[in-house]
Amino acid sequence: MVYPVDNKKYTEENGYYRQREWKLPGNLKLNGIDITEIATIEDQRELLSINLDFFSKEINYFGRDYTRAQISFFLKNIYDSHILNYANKIIVPAERVEDVKRLLAKYKLNVAVESL
Repeated sequence: MVYPVDNKKYTEENGYYRQREWKLPGNLKLNGIDITEIATIEDQRELLSINLDFFSKEINYFGRDYTRAQISFFLKNIYDSHILNYANKIIVPAERVEDVKRLLAKYKLNVAVESL
């Protein structure tokens, strides 16, 4: 975790997530094998559909400007199993519960979804 949970400083849009999300560096390896993947075009579209303002913001990354979606890495699988198979629930704003359930169904994942 990068931010302390319930830090009153981070109250802007997405502040809740920034306090609770796991910040993992890209290029993670497990037994010498890369286990993170740079966002595919489909992944980028999905991120933009989740939050256009946040993921379309440009960031200077090694001297070039990219959107957050373009430089996002995904940790999709560990030991040949989808990472969310290790989760016991996903907590989201109430208005996003159905969106998240649809995404889980798309990837054939069975994880409880709970509203804030």
